[in-house]
Amino acid sequence: MAKKSAKSAAPESVEVCYDLRDLSSAQHKAGLAGLLLQIEDMRERRQVGQLLSSCEIPEVIEQTPTTARIRFTERSVQDLFDDLYDAEMVEVKSKSKWQGATAKREEPNPNAGPGEPKRLYVYDTVRPKGHFLGRYTEGEKERWHKLWRDMIYAVPRNKPTTRLAYKSRAAVPKVPTREGADAWKDLVARQKALALGKAVTAELAGSLMLAVQAATAEAVPFEDRVETQLLLHFWPLTARVFVPQRVDADGKSEFVGYALAIPEVEHLGKFCDRYKHLLERLDARRNLFRPAGAVIALPEQGPLEFLRDLDRMAAERAVAEGPSAYVAGMEFFHMVVAGNNVKLRAHGRIPVEEGLLEDYARIRHESSNPVFLAGRLLGLLRARPWYDELDTAIHEREWWHFIHSSQERRRTPTAMIGFAWEVDRYFNRLRSCGPDSSNPGAPPMEQLAASPEAVDAIVYEMVRVYVRERACARAGVDPGEKDWWTRTADERRDVCAKLFLELRSRHGDDFVGHFTDTFASVAQWLDEDRFLLVSRALMRPYADEDGPDRPRTRDDIKTLTMLALSAHSRSLRTRDTADATGPAAPETETENAG
Repeated sequence: MAKKSAKSAAPESVEVCYDLRDLSSAQHKAGLAGLLLQIEDMRERRQVGQLLSSCEIPEVIEQTPTTARIRFTERSVQDLFDDLYDAEMVEVKSKSKWQGATAKREEPNPNAGPGEPKRLYVYDTVRPKGHFLGRYTEGEKERWHKLWRDMIYAVPRNKPTTRLAYKSRAAVPKVPTREGADAWKDLVARQKALALGKAVTAELAGSLMLAVQAATAEAVPFEDRVETQLLLHFWPLTARVFVPQRVDADGKSEFVGYALAIPEVEHLGKFCDRYKHLLERLDARRNLFRPAGAVIALPEQGPLEFLRDLDRMAAERAVAEGPSAYVAGMEFFHMVVAGNNVKLRAHGRIPVEEGLLEDYARIRHESSNPVFLAGRLLGLLRARPWYDELDTAIHEREWWHFIHSSQERRRTPTAMIGFAWEVDRYFNRLRSCGPDSSNPGAPPMEQLAASPEAVDAIVYEMVRVYVRERACARAGVDPGEKDWWTRTADERRDVCAKLFLELRSRHGDDFVGHFTDTFASVAQWLDEDRFLLVSRALMRPYADEDGPDRPRTRDDIKTLTMLALSAHSRSLRTRDTADATGPAAPETETENAG
């Protein structure tokens, strides 16, 4: 009996060797990095007295760029999870009653405006502490921590039953988490199974891994090895949270769900070091109730922004190497809450490519309007011309989203005012670049043909001449006057709006005919080479090749013309101010739009 009892006794410790090359997903790899950061954070807080000296921490026995050998004990596993899920009870004021909950008390609403409730309802709620991230988001950066907490409760812990770990740690007195006991039990079972040459698995759920459920509709279970499933508790520590901003059909700006950028870690030590540097440099600026640096135009921008911040540290020599030295890429998940469920709206992977990051940094610097920025980023990621992904927007949205209008019922939405200014600035950049300069000895026509964007600049100039002549004729202003721009504001917008709608409703040969009749009605002063370049594009029904530098077609000319009309309709500001500052007060517009 004594031998049998000794044989079945649980081991005092369990060692697990994790290898990045053996982990099946970016979430697992990010989880391993998160586990190492959590262990390091607990050790540092214990040294300065912020964590009880009696707290036991898992021991990292050995760590290489791609592996980590960790020794767990029953006590250290429990303390690890208790610290990870530590929480506190706080009061929250709500303008409406919570379903299934009783308000602690009611208070007058000091900021009640027209249509606002006169009273606020006060509830007690459990708030995750997030000790590791909390160290980097104190003071003015607290919005980053709040965004992370909001994401936790909205995405992986959307249902009340998945928040029990936090509730146990917010109780008085605190209660050990069930996750800690379950994790140790699984590690012991794994240890015993290894002796028999077997593996132990457990069901996966959406509370641990994004976009999965315990079983499919066909009752096929999702399972994972217990030692790697443990890592999935820690990926939220290394994932960056973003909020996509969308301008809806009415021109109102709103935040849509959460976009999570999860690193595919390739070098543990370097990533953990660079990631902590990144957290130290988080921008405290805000966009309403969200960090300004977390607001993006589309989900794919999240991983690009993560990589850009890592790359920028290397460019500024804050760290020695760029992100390609320690991450293979970034996965992104766009998660949207729909009722009581969380839906996966989009998912993908962005590789680490130096040219891609350089192009993104330039686009990010030049663009802030959500529609224009989203279009340019999609064009970059899909290897298409800069305007190609804007075609759908200018055909489906109301015309006054693009043509500046002050009409009472057709006023350009605040969130869209910057669009025309940013388009105009981009066109002017193309004009300043000129023909292909790599072969200055070639004939002018060859130089122009070698630079497809030369067509874009020519179309912009043709639209400018047409709008100036027609607007000045309506206003009785000499086109040669220096202040013609400011004296023809209303006329410019009328001319642009009329032609925008006329071109949008025409296709194929009908568009070509209307384009030539319209722009030939004023003196354009195009030289022969530029005239032939635009004519060839108008006669080209489709492109024989793909890519951002492909030859322009008649459909391209249509999109470019409508964008140029938007640029020339922009509201009154001096050209010097526009060139210096870009779109009209983009930061203020973005804040008001949230």
